[in-house]
Amino acid sequence: MTPEQEDHLITTITKVGTKIDMLISDDGSHGMVPEQKINHAILENVVVEQGKQISYWKGAIAVVAFLLLTLGGAVLAHVLGGK
Repeated sequence: MTPEQEDHLITTITKVGTKIDMLISDDGSHGMVPEQKINHAILENVVVEQGKQISYWKGAIAVVAFLLLTLGGAVLAHVLGGK
C-alpha cells in the first residue's frame, strides 16, 4: 500500500467514524438521532385497543362467512332439490 493510499484510507475511516459519532454518541444522549422515550403504559393501551379491533373484525368476518355459507347451502338445496 502506498503512503497516498494509506492516507486516503485513514481519512475515509476518520470521516465515517466522525459521522457515526455525530449521529449516535457513546452515551446515547448527544447524537443527532434523538433518544426515544417510550411510555410503556401508553404503548400497552395501544396494543390492547388494536387487539380489540382485530377481535371485532375477526368475529364480523366469521359471522358474514357463516351467513354466506348458510345462504349458499339453502340455494344449493333449492336448486338440487327441485322444490
